[in-house]
Amino acid sequence: MHKFNRKYLLAIQYGEYKTTKKEKDESGKMVERIEYKPGSGELIIRPFFTIKFTIDRGIYASMNKMSMDIYNLDKDTREKIYYDGILHAAVEKKIVLYAGYSDADFSKFNSSIITNNVRNSINGLPLVFCGRFTRAYSYRQGSDFITHIEAFDLPQKNEIDISTEFEAGSNQKDIMDYLAKELGLDKENVIIDDEFKFTLKRKKSFNNTTTWKVVEDIVNSVNAQIRKEQGENAPLFRLYYDYPSLIILKDDCYLENGYVYISSETGLLSTPIREFSKITFKTLFEPAFRAGGYVKLNSRTTQTGINGILKVVGFKHQGTISPVVSETLTTDFTCFLGIDKLRAKKG
Repeated sequence: MHKFNRKYLLAIQYGEYKTTKKEKDESGKMVERIEYKPGSGELIIRPFFTIKFTIDRGIYASMNKMSMDIYNLDKDTREKIYYDGILHAAVEKKIVLYAGYSDADFSKFNSSIITNNVRNSINGLPLVFCGRFTRAYSYRQGSDFITHIEAFDLPQKNEIDISTEFEAGSNQKDIMDYLAKELGLDKENVIIDDEFKFTLKRKKSFNNTTTWKVVEDIVNSVNAQIRKEQGENAPLFRLYYDYPSLIILKDDCYLENGYVYISSETGLLSTPIREFSKITFKTLFEPAFRAGGYVKLNSRTTQTGINGILKVVGFKHQGTISPVVSETLTTDFTCFLGIDKLRAKKG
């Protein structure tokens, strides 16, 4: 694939801010309360504007994150994007980014992205991030107005405390189906390794915790049993969320639809580095990828144990897409090494 003509489409949900009447705060001081009302409004930002972004995605228990700077939006658009992470924390404000290489003309694209179902790609541009705001604000730097956005991708329903219990005899399917529903996920968006199996020997209760913490506790319990039976070096299960799926995979299992071939001809920019059980390398921007997938690496290094099929445990997109400046846009891969034979899981 020729990696020219970087393009993007950015969709941002917005509502309206209203200043309510003055009232007393906890200290008795009169203050103005600002209320945010989410609406059906949706901003579509196209490649007329320069964007700089960093996206971290991986099979870690932490959230996937994105930070972005957008240059020289008009005042009205900047105000629609503004988001206070404290005042408006209860409001889910969504952001979706498609990016890649395309000859298509997006200058007149104005279709709804968020209001309709978010697709895996639009006119050849892969979905590289879908999440919700943690904060957004604008500032001036020299002659530029910069709008800074930070976001992560775990569903807002995860932050609602739940109390639940599972009866003795409940198995992984019973429990995971229930937890997926609590997170607002369809069953097809819960991808679980075929080897992830258990049955509760006794009733298990959870009080005033998040759904994600419940899943973490269950995965950790299964891993503790694996260590006890197979030793500390046995492959373990990893829990992570990568839009739109909650995924549980063992270290020796990869998502078979997350394949990318990487060589100097396709954009490998650095010599792969092997350190303990990891291999890291940098490429030109690889947008069509999913955490937990695999790469087939064909580098020119003579070091043994590097080339071949590697499971990707994390990657970072970082750089610029702009109609007026020429700057880099790369992807840093972190791959897991140490499994003699990898298994595929459809996802």
